[in-house]
Amino acid sequence: MKLIGDSFDMDFAILPIEDNFTISNTDALSAADLVGMDEIKGMHHDTFAPIEINK
Repeated sequence: MKLIGDSFDMDFAILPIEDNFTISNTDALSAADLVGMDEIKGMHHDTFAPIEINK
């Protein structure tokens, strides 16, 4: 993640957030810090029952 942040000038990051099969919201915040992002967009959440956001 740090290499991505050092190599590219990005406005936002799209991260897989849900914690069952991908990273948790707290891990996503850590990843966002590593890539130097203030804005992140979540993906892969609420796509099927085991990864619903509001359980």
